Formats: sequence, C-alpha cells, structure tokens
Amino acid sequence: MAVTVEVIIPDSQLVKKLLQTVAKLSKVNVAIAGPDSIDADKCAMGITDTPLVKIKDTWYSGLHVVLRHLSSAAKNHPLFVKDTAVQLLVDQWVSYCATDLCPNLFPAPKTEVVNRCLHHINVSLASSSFIVAKACSAADVLIYFLLQGYITDNMKMAIGSNPHVVRWMQLIEGHVIMDAFGKKGVEGVTRVEFVGLPDAVTPEL
Repeated sequence: MAVTVEVIIPDSQLVKKLLQTVAKLSKVNVAIAGPDSIDADKCAMGITDTPLVKIKDTWYSGLHVVLRHLSSAAKNHPLFVKDTAVQLLVDQWVSYCATDLCPNLFPAPKTEVVNRCLHHINVSLASSSFIVAKACSAADVLIYFLLQGYITDNMKMAIGSNPHVVRWMQLIEGHVIMDAFGKKGVEGVTRVEFVGLPDAVTPEL
C-alpha cells in the first residue's frame, strides 16, 4: 500500500510539478492541501511561502524538509538515502538551488550567474556519476528539473562548456526519469534533445 504524504505548495507550478515528480519516483502519494488547512499552533517553523509537509500532526516548512520527507516515506525506492552524511550533502545541494540557482534562473535567467552555477555543478560531476555519492538522490531530480529548460535554450554553450552536466542529464533522463515513468514521460518534464554532441564524456575516476 502506497504511503500518502500531505503537503502544502505555494502558488508555483514549478514547485508543484517538482514535488509530484519526486513523489512519483518515490512511489508516494501526495495529498495537496490548501493553506487554510494549517493550524498555526501546529506549524513548527511558521507559515512561510515555501512548501510545507505534514509529519505526524505538525507542519514543517522548507523545500529540503519536504524533499527529504518524500524521499524517506517509503524505504524501497531509488531516492531513499540511508546515510545521514549523504543526506546532509543532499540538503546542502537543495539549499544551494534555493539560494543560488533558482533566484537567478527564474522568472528570467541571469545568464552570467546561471553559467557560474552550471560550472560549479559541472566541476562536482567531473569525478562522479551523480550529484551526491554513488546513487541518484532528490538533489539530482531537483537540479535536472530546474535546468532542463535552460540547457535546451543554451544547447551549444552547455555542450561546449559543461560536458559533465550534459552526460549527467542524459544519465538522469535515461536511467531514472524514463525508467520510472516509461514512454509516457512526466508532466512538466521535457526530454532534453542534445544536438551536436561530441564523443561520449566519461567521469575522470
């Protein structure tokens, strides 16, 4: 029987589709509640404009909190992280996306800053198949989800300057997203069609 997680999502289609995607990968049902369902006395971190998740009888806010809970609600899915040190790194990447990537990517990308973020991600992936450790995590799904449109719109730059990001996106798309959803795809997730790829890039292990 699938686990159901109750969440409240701000007025953001991007966040809504992201959490639904992570939930689908996690084999978790998401019950989206309205803001009026919050009892302020049972909101541990205050009512904010970030997503909230209900854990037992208390609401907790913050994207990393929601992603962590979705990824741990069921123990037999590809995003579950057992190691607390690895989970800390996942949380750090989620925070990086919230503070550095998202504000400069939406609503309109600040190209210079986003490219610096891409370079940072590219360097991190130079010796690793995934964002954190040796397995896909919520950090991979989040960053893939955020970057898919920008990479599509800036294909030549992405291939020329960030080959490890390109390789990683193909990996996430082929072995995680498509394996989980099949040919139906995912609402809000567009396959990135890479044009003009050089020979395959492999991590420098």
